[in-house]
Amino acid sequence: MRITYSYAGKQTTVATEGSVILIGRRNPDFAVDLDFGFDPSISRRHTRLEQIDGAVWVEDAGSTYGTFVNNSLVDGKVRLKPGDTVLIGSTTLSVEPAPEAEPPTVLEPDADAIDTVRDADERPTVFVDPRADQGVPASAEECDISTVIDAEEPPLVHVPNADTAFQSRLSLLFDLPLQFASEAKLDTLLQLVVEKVVDLLPGAERGALLLYDAAKSKYRLRAHVPPGNPAVSESLARRAISEGKGFIWQRGGIGAEVTDSIRRLQMETGMYAPLVWKNQRLGVLCVDNPHREAVFHEEDLRFLLAVAHYAAAAVANQQLQDELTSKSLVLERLLTNFSPKLRMKLLEKARAGQLRPGGEKSEVTILMSDIRGFTTTSAKMDPHDVVEMLNDYFPPLVQAIFQHDGTIDKFVGDAILAVFGSPEPDAYQHEKAVFAALAMQEAMERVNVRRRERGEVTCGIGIGIHSGEVLHGFIGAAERLEFTVIGDTVNRTARYCDGAKPGEVLISPAVFEHAFRSLTADKISIPTKHEGDFEAYRVKGKRV
Repeated sequence: MRITYSYAGKQTTVATEGSVILIGRRNPDFAVDLDFGFDPSISRRHTRLEQIDGAVWVEDAGSTYGTFVNNSLVDGKVRLKPGDTVLIGSTTLSVEPAPEAEPPTVLEPDADAIDTVRDADERPTVFVDPRADQGVPASAEECDISTVIDAEEPPLVHVPNADTAFQSRLSLLFDLPLQFASEAKLDTLLQLVVEKVVDLLPGAERGALLLYDAAKSKYRLRAHVPPGNPAVSESLARRAISEGKGFIWQRGGIGAEVTDSIRRLQMETGMYAPLVWKNQRLGVLCVDNPHREAVFHEEDLRFLLAVAHYAAAAVANQQLQDELTSKSLVLERLLTNFSPKLRMKLLEKARAGQLRPGGEKSEVTILMSDIRGFTTTSAKMDPHDVVEMLNDYFPPLVQAIFQHDGTIDKFVGDAILAVFGSPEPDAYQHEKAVFAALAMQEAMERVNVRRRERGEVTCGIGIGIHSGEVLHGFIGAAERLEFTVIGDTVNRTARYCDGAKPGEVLISPAVFEHAFRSLTADKISIPTKHEGDFEAYRVKGKRV
C-alpha cells in the first residue's frame, strides 16, 4: 500500500509491504508496522489497514481516540474509496492500494495469419499518416519518421537565415519554462536567469535582479553577476516599477538623471525591465555596461522584457506556493483543536476565504478539567513517566469533548479548557458540555483500570462548567491565528473547577437551568478565595 500522512504541516509518503498494516505507537509489548509516535493523541494500537482484492479496508484497532473516515467514526470494517481521508488523532491519511498482478493474456493466432514477429522488449514504432483523418488507411511503407526530439530536452530553435545570437536568445526563451519547472529553489533560478541574460546580450557586462518588498517599501537583491558589489541604480529601478515599462538608459541622454550611485558605479548605459505579472509589479531585471555608450538596441530591450516576464511568473508562483504553505500550516495547527465535524465546516469556510481573524460576543458554555494532585504526584515521578501519563489521559478526554461537539481552547499543564457553542452556535451546548464531562470521568476510570493493572500511578480529575457571554473567535494575525475565549465566564468556570473533587462534575446555576431536564444533581455551595461562596450543582448522572 502507498500511504500519505500529514501531521503538523509535514507530509510524508511511504510504501508498505504486506496486506495488513497496523498503525500505532511503539511499545515493548508488541510491534506496529507504522510507528506514529510523533502524534501523542494516537494509541499504541490505533488503526488497521487491510488490502483485499485490490481494495483497502480500514478498522479501528481498539484506540481510545477513534478512527474517522471522511468525518465519520469507523465502526467495524470500512472500505476506502478513492479520495477518502482517514483521521487518526491529529494525523490525516490517504491510502492507495498496491497494484495487483494481472494474469497474462494468451492469444492463439491462426498459424497462417502470422505475418510479422517482433521481440516483446522492442520499442514499438508508431506510424501517423495525415490521410488517416480522411478515412484513408496508412501503412508502414508510406510513412517516414524523419526527426525525433526528447520533450524534456532543452530546445535549440532554428530560424532560417537568422544569426547565431538571435537563435541563442530564442532558445533561452523556450528553455526558461522548463528551467522553472525543474528548479525548486527560486534564488538558484533567478541567478541562472541573470547569468544567461548577461551571457546572451553582447553589450551587457553586469546584471542584477531585485524584488520589491511592498510591506517594507524596499528592494531586495536576489541575484547578480559578476560576484562582488552589484551595479544597480535604485532610482532607475523605481522608475521601471512606477511606470511599468522597460527602457534603455545612457549617460548624457535626454531625461537621464545622473545620480551619485550611477557615478560611483561608473554606469555608462544600461537597460531596466520591470517584472510584471497580472498587473503586479514584483521587481526589476537590469543589465549595464560601465565602459561604452549606446551598445543596447530595441531588440535587446524586447528580449530583456520577455525574460523579465518569465521571471515574474516564477516569482509570483513561488509567492503563491509560500502563501498556500503558510496558510496550510496555520490551518492544520489550528484545526487540531476542533472535532472532526467542526473541522470540515471550518475547512469549507477556509476554502471560501471566510475564515478570518475576528471575534463575536455571545453566550457559550465553558468546561474546565484539572488533574487533582498532579503537581505533587508528578514531582515524585520520572519526567518520561509524567509525559506518558498525560499521553494516556489526554486522548480519551479530548475524544469525549469532540464526541459532544466541543472545542479545545487550550491545554494549561494538566488542565483542559473547552468551549461548547463556538465557533458554531449550538442550541444544546449546555447539555453537551455536561454529557462530555460525564464521558470524561468514565474515560478517566477506564484509563485508571489499565494503569492499575500495570502497576502505574493513577489520578482523578475535577470538572467545572459555567455558561455566559464571552468574546470568542479567531484572534491574531493570519500567520498566528488562534481560537480563544475571553471574559469573566472563563474565570468563574475556573472557580467551579477548583471546587470539584476527583471524579466530580460541578455546574453553575446558569448551566443547570438549561440542562436540568437531562440530568440529576444535588445542590451544594462551594467556597472561593475572593468571591465568597458559589451556588453549584454536583452532577450525579444522566436522567433516565
